[in-house]
Amino acid sequence: SIAASILLIIGVFTLVITLSNKDFTSKINSQETVLLPDDSKVILAQNSKFQFNNWFWSFDRSITLFGKAYFDVSKGKTFTVKTDLGTVQVLGTRFDIESRDSIFRVVCYEGSVKVTSLENEIILEKDEFVAFQNGRKVEQSNVYIDEPDWISTANVFKDSPLSEVILQLEKDYTIEIDISKLNQNKRFTGSLPSDSLSLALDILVKTYQINFKIIITWNNS
Repeated sequence: SIAASILLIIGVFTLVITLSNKDFTSKINSQETVLLPDDSKVILAQNSKFQFNNWFWSFDRSITLFGKAYFDVSKGKTFTVKTDLGTVQVLGTRFDIESRDSIFRVVCYEGSVKVTSLENEIILEKDEFVAFQNGRKVEQSNVYIDEPDWISTANVFKDSPLSEVILQLEKDYTIEIDISKLNQNKRFTGSLPSDSLSLALDILVKTYQINFKIIITWNNS
């Protein structure tokens, strides 16, 4: 019957929507980086979650966020981030959103974004941020950084002794480094990645004109 056919179509449509929903969750003390279908990038802060519908992405670039995330959005149709405390809409830009408990905070690093929280609507330009608490604006000001500090995976050193730098590498990568033949009083100023040992060693090699050898040992105990 016609009624049965309509119910079947609705059922199939609902199933397609459900199966095409993509969910991403970051654990405590970890981040999750996700590349969206349009090459937009989302860096999910620890203990956060977001979801979007892959099936309808070409028609509706919408994301639902729980927690905190940094977005680098490719240009295209309106990109919308929905949270329990407010909504942010952009076309192509870089921004940071935090929506936890009663706090809703948005920082714009490039382009402009439209922020809506309850009855409040604000346009943020580059290097501006706004914060709401329980739907009421509590702060709006400027920022002067290119991206949020929390997404950095690098250690920054300023005139630090080489021994301190090596100690940090050993902690980051759970390794042992023998520098007994090096002058440990040498100083280092710069940044070293905490997620790429080969790159970190390459920076030190070029800085101090040294060679290194990696020895893999197996613990049979």
